[in-house]
Amino acid sequence: MALLPPPNNWLIQVDSSQEARAILNEFAAQQGYAITVKNSNAYSAYLKCDRSGQPRRSINPTTTTNRASRRCGCQFSAYLSKVTGGWLFTVREGSHTGHVGSEPATHPIHRRRQLADLKERVLQLYMLRHSNLEVMNILRAEGAYGEHQPDEEDPYKARIRLDARDLANLRYRARKRFLMGRFPI
Repeated sequence: MALLPPPNNWLIQVDSSQEARAILNEFAAQQGYAITVKNSNAYSAYLKCDRSGQPRRSINPTTTTNRASRRCGCQFSAYLSKVTGGWLFTVREGSHTGHVGSEPATHPIHRRRQLADLKERVLQLYMLRHSNLEVMNILRAEGAYGEHQPDEEDPYKARIRLDARDLANLRYRARKRFLMGRFPI
């Protein structure tokens, strides 16, 4: 199955590039990929697939290091520019080479968006001394969707796609912010 790029010369009527990129990633999630920023400024952004670039190779090819890389050499690239009335999305290279579509849960960008929607509920459960596994089970039992409701068409509105690593990272950052450099006693 070919991964379709967002429509070329698409005028996205929002105020900020972050909102425009969120809309583009909603489309990308339905196709099975994610869009990231290559570089940007206040008026434009060069975008790429999250799988673009070549994986790092070891200097000594006989030694194998345990590195995971999402990179596979995907050629997709696009340009987002500020115009009157919003942001204009232009596809520079529309083909996704080297990979096939995958679930939104495999892309960190999509998981971060869902985690942001559920952050308050997750922190509330941690304050009640629940473990990561218990929090995940509670969220699944509640059918929590963040701000979204379930929808077959929109993968962002699907059931919980987080994993234990995402919850552990959120717990670590919240604890670090709570302690503010003090030692736990």
